[in-house]
Amino acid sequence: MPQLDTQLIGKVLSNCTDGKIPKLFKLIPSMINWEDILYLTEPEKWSPNAMYQAVRIFASNMGVKRAECFYKLVLLPRVREDIRKNKRLHFALYQSLKKCVYKPGAFYKGILFPLCESKTCNLREAVIIGSIIQKVSIPLLHSSVALLKLVDMEYCGTTSYFIKIILEKKYALTYRALDALVAHFVRFLDDTRIMPVIWHQSLLALVQKYKNELQKEDKVKLRAFLEKQNHKLITPEITRELNNSRNRVEKEDDLMLIDILCLQGSLRCCSIPYLADDLLGRVFDECPDIKILKKLHSKIFFDQHLHQNPSLAIKLMRGYAANEETRITHHIFDFDEMSVKNVVFFNVMMV
Repeated sequence: MPQLDTQLIGKVLSNCTDGKIPKLFKLIPSMINWEDILYLTEPEKWSPNAMYQAVRIFASNMGVKRAECFYKLVLLPRVREDIRKNKRLHFALYQSLKKCVYKPGAFYKGILFPLCESKTCNLREAVIIGSIIQKVSIPLLHSSVALLKLVDMEYCGTTSYFIKIILEKKYALTYRALDALVAHFVRFLDDTRIMPVIWHQSLLALVQKYKNELQKEDKVKLRAFLEKQNHKLITPEITRELNNSRNRVEKEDDLMLIDILCLQGSLRCCSIPYLADDLLGRVFDECPDIKILKKLHSKIFFDQHLHQNPSLAIKLMRGYAANEETRITHHIFDFDEMSVKNVVFFNVMMV
């Protein structure tokens, strides 16, 4: 391609506002020396709309390695420069970042990892790029590898923010990833620094989402660690989650079945009606699975006093709705026997 053509292409791309780009530009991804040719078009001067069209072409026509190189050398510097100048990100550049996730491996290696390794990522940049991870569906495998990479990096506040964002997507993480996350937090046991709030929030996200998948030894380490690194508002929540959880080797329904057995024994011996209501209500508040929920439903159905309690009806409906069994909720109780207030509450809950 002659140098005059590259200069002309660069000039067209710098003035592009409607998304139309030269056809010759679409040939660049297929060339061996595409980096040299791309440099001659002066990517730093491209308009935001031209950058979006370029990302579309490179993300769809290039392999992961080449796309990663393009993201890292062209797109990421442009995004950071736009945020620095305007204190926000142009919509077309934001759409370019979303299009990057078409190749999730290249997105993590070309955008997220270089940003964290630079140690100059500020909060505004982290929030904008983190919103991409929140909004776009990313495969489990790529996110698990990303977590393993992030926890091995030298600590930075924005790194903890990205860890928190990925954890809140509620992936079914492997035990290897969970063990690496626990090791990441425990390694700060002897650290004399006072950890920031975002670090405690990322630990809380781990415990909330995966408390039942942690080993008993890991929980002991975390409890000992929390005595040295604590936050007055977040640490009590972390401790509560750890105390109200099962260990990795335990069966899924062990703790809930224990509660059910205790509940059944208490109901038989309970002569005061409102105490039985309270026991059932506490079990419903734990959000049991559908199997246990149906057992409680049958208990309520055959107990005349419990069957007439609208409060339990609401909690039972909420339990079925949480388990995506919305059809059953319409046949639990006769709505004529419930107060208007409870019916309105149920309708709002089902919206």
